[in-house]
Order: sequence, then C-alpha cells, then structure tokens
Amino acid sequence: EEDKEVMEILQGLKSLQVLTTEENGKKYYEEAIKLIDQSEYKMLMKVKDGDTNVQFLIKKEGNEVKELLLLVGGDEFVLLSIMGNINLKKISKLAKHMNIQGMEHLDKVEGEGEAN
Repeated sequence: EEDKEVMEILQGLKSLQVLTTEENGKKYYEEAIKLIDQSEYKMLMKVKDGDTNVQFLIKKEGNEVKELLLLVGGDEFVLLSIMGNINLKKISKLAKHMNIQGMEHLDKVEGEGEAN
C-alpha cells in the first residue's frame, strides 16, 4: 500500500536532482541563493534550525507548481530540485521516505500546489 502511494507520487515527476556536500555548507548555500533567479521562484518557506538555514522555493505555471527547490545550508549543503506536476502534500509524504536533510520541514507547508 505504501509502495503504491509512492509510485503514484512519482508518476507526476519529470526529474529529481540532488547535490550535496559535507563541507562549506553555509558558503555554498549563500552562493546558491545569489545564483537563483528570484523573479522565477516564490519563497514557500524559510526555516532556521539551529545553525542550519532551510529554504523551499517553488516555480509555478498558472496555478500549478512545476518545480520545488530545497536549499539547506549549515555544516552540509543540500540542493534538491524536483520537477513535474507537483502536489506539495503528496511530496511531503514522499519526503518521509527520503533521507534528505531539510525535507522533514515540508509537511508544514499549506495552500500551494494542493490541487495537482
């Protein structure tokens, strides 16, 4: 049943890319923030968890979320890009199966991308 739900979520996705480093996390985070075209993305949520900064950004076409970016900067750096027809509630369920730092905050998001 759980595998069926995961497969259903994955069907709407076109790509999932992850970039991580265990060194200079804050430096890479700050550089990534500068390089991202802020006019294309909407800030979904920003979390400060101790010394770690977490940001979720979305790119929309009309009312549909087409890309979800996760940026994590602390001791480690994580950049996660999920592209496709994204339902954030479903992605937050998928996040529980992915061991990626910062994804645990996604279930706090409400309102965006629920109708997909």
